[in-house]
Amino acid sequence: MRNFNYFFVGVPAILGLLGFIFEGLWAIAALFMILTGLVQIVSAFVWTFDDRLNNLLKLYWLLTVSFFLMWIFTDWLWIWVLPPCIAIYFTIILHYQFNKN
Repeated sequence: MRNFNYFFVGVPAILGLLGFIFEGLWAIAALFMILTGLVQIVSAFVWTFDDRLNNLLKLYWLLTVSFFLMWIFTDWLWIWVLPPCIAIYFTIILHYQFNKN
C-alpha cells in the first residue's frame, strides 16, 4: 500500500514540474491530484476499520473533513494549498506506521 501511495503522490508532482516545459501536463497533473485524493481517502477508510485507535489517522480525517467544509462554506483563495499538504501528511503517517510494524 505504501508503494501504491508513493506512485499516486509522485506522479502529480513530477507532472507538475514537467508542466513548466510542456504546458499540457498541468491539466493532467491536476486530474491526477484528484485521483490521488480519491485513492488516499479510500485507503484511509479501509485503514480506519483496521486500526480505529490511531490518532494520526484521526487527524488525517479531521484535516480532510475540514478541507471539504472550507471548500464548500468559505471563499478562501488559498484552499488549493491544502490537498497537497494533506496528501503529504497521509504519506508520512503511512510510512511511519509501516516502519513501526
